[in-house]
Amino acid sequence: RVSPDLPELLPRLAVLDYGMGNIRSVARAAEESGADVGLVRSVAEWHEGFDGVVLPGQGHFGACVDGLRATGLDHVVMDWCQRRRPFLGICVGMQILVEESEEGGSIGLGVLPGRCIRVGAPGLSVPHMGWDQQTWPTGSRLFDGVHPATRLYYCHSYAIAPGTGASETLGDYGV
Repeated sequence: RVSPDLPELLPRLAVLDYGMGNIRSVARAAEESGADVGLVRSVAEWHEGFDGVVLPGQGHFGACVDGLRATGLDHVVMDWCQRRRPFLGICVGMQILVEESEEGGSIGLGVLPGRCIRVGAPGLSVPHMGWDQQTWPTGSRLFDGVHPATRLYYCHSYAIAPGTGASETLGDYGV
């Protein structure tokens, strides 16, 4: 958490609002954590003054990619990620970074190799809902200070298939 007494030190986060996901909740959570948040709805509202980008997402992979492309913010995301700048994709906002998805045969942004696959296995209910454990790479900045036994809440039917060769945070739900 950053002190609001030093506004010049507040991280400036762009929350991309392309019509998918619970944008206000994400923005409020970032503000509560000490960030100075700017909602960005189009390329015209984009500027390089941000320290990080947050891409929420909710719903169908293809609809999210289409919504992002309709705003032109897909190019912002691809450029930002290719420059290895701080980026947080939430739910489908992370999934659309890969090349494709089983969900409707949709094409993603291709920032990351791989594809989204349906989670689960025989006997497991989908969507996967509830609290579950995961593992993450040693030194992960995202999980810095989070106890390894911490359980996170899931509500999803698709996930990025493991084994892309990138640094991975993994949950086990039949896949």
